[in-house]
Amino acid sequence: MALARSRRLIVIFLIHAAVVSGIVSLHLFFSLPIATLQGVDLIALPGESVNLSCMVEVDPPGIGAHRREGLKVIFKQGEKTVGEAVTDSSGCARTAFTAGKKEEIHRQIRIGLALDLGRGFAYRHSDPSLLLEVVSGGSMLYLCDIDATLSEGRWDRIDPRYPEEWKADEEAPSVLAGLNRGSVSRVIYVAPWKRRYTEEVRAYLRRNRFPMGPILFPEAPPSPRTLTAFLELLLKKWPHVEFGVTRRNEFVSALSARGIRSVVVKASPGSISPAPKVSYARTWKDVK
Repeated sequence: MALARSRRLIVIFLIHAAVVSGIVSLHLFFSLPIATLQGVDLIALPGESVNLSCMVEVDPPGIGAHRREGLKVIFKQGEKTVGEAVTDSSGCARTAFTAGKKEEIHRQIRIGLALDLGRGFAYRHSDPSLLLEVVSGGSMLYLCDIDATLSEGRWDRIDPRYPEEWKADEEAPSVLAGLNRGSVSRVIYVAPWKRRYTEEVRAYLRRNRFPMGPILFPEAPPSPRTLTAFLELLLKKWPHVEFGVTRRNEFVSALSARGIRSVVVKASPGSISPAPKVSYARTWKDVK
């Protein structure tokens, strides 16, 4: 009986220890500042020198060890470190990188913080990364506005922090997959938000089985002027942009200003200001 009692006490003690350990772990996790890392996707010409970039935000911002300035960011491909950089006062880290001499599709570069100097963080995203695609200047590009892929709501009426709540058009993934033909043509996603939400948009694309591709942010309020400037930089390296799929006036105006055809999907002609080179697709299956 004494032996059985001792065993029960041991079991109770182990359960109690596990509970206490779990509570302590949760307390430590939630008391740590939360680091949000957003990679900057990019496309490059073969052999081009580019910057791998990452934006870091810390919540709460705090001071000293909790600030976003002076944090060391590691850029890795697989187990190989391809660059290191320290964040500036805006939380941006950049490191020089030379693209491969051959075209590459979906080169994923993972990003993380070097937890030195006693700094500890909890991560908002489990595996942040940036996507680098090496594309020859002769390739055909198709631009896809993220807003046009939504079946419900518009980009300015959804919460960009919760991609699991976004509703995707069921036909869009297969249509875009047909346009994404390796070295012949690529789909480039354009996101309308001023703030960078690379991880959220990528999670949305993956969950709905869209073809992977770089997610580019013009980094300014969506307007014809900022989008036109973005397209000018793009066209200097990749002059062959077949068309852009959208349903936003700003994007249609910018594409028309650069002589690029707009395909307006699931929007009435009356909702778009008159512009040259505009065609309308009643459904995503009509996009061509």
